[in-house]
Amino acid sequence: MNSGVYDPQDEFWNVMFEIPATEGMEDLPLIILQGHMDMVAVAEDDQEFDPLTDPITVIRDDENGTLTADGTSLGADDGIGVSIIMAVAQGKMAHGPLRAIFTSNEEDGMEGAANLDPEWLNDAPWLISIDNEDAGSVLKRR
Repeated sequence: MNSGVYDPQDEFWNVMFEIPATEGMEDLPLIILQGHMDMVAVAEDDQEFDPLTDPITVIRDDENGTLTADGTSLGADDGIGVSIIMAVAQGKMAHGPLRAIFTSNEEDGMEGAANLDPEWLNDAPWLISIDNEDAGSVLKRR
């Protein structure tokens, strides 16, 4: 894996961390898993809601293992991508060395991705974007 030391968060709120390889898979090439994190809170038509001032009311259903919100979306625009990467980080599957990168501010000009430090990318031959809009496509760094 990377021999350099990086700050885990940059000035644009992007976050990066390393996920060590599963035992016996350390010699595989480094792969980057990327998703984005931002909030897009959408209210139901009959709901008075200002996302800048009103809190999202989370409803936790332990019996079914779900979280929903009262009258709004939960707000996690790429929540599934972030969840997939976190599940891998918790050891839910065998893998070689990985780097997780979460970019920020995707909804408002792609500021996080546009300002991502190239050093976070240079030592990995593959980047898999978990929030890619084209299902089934894999992006390769050139």
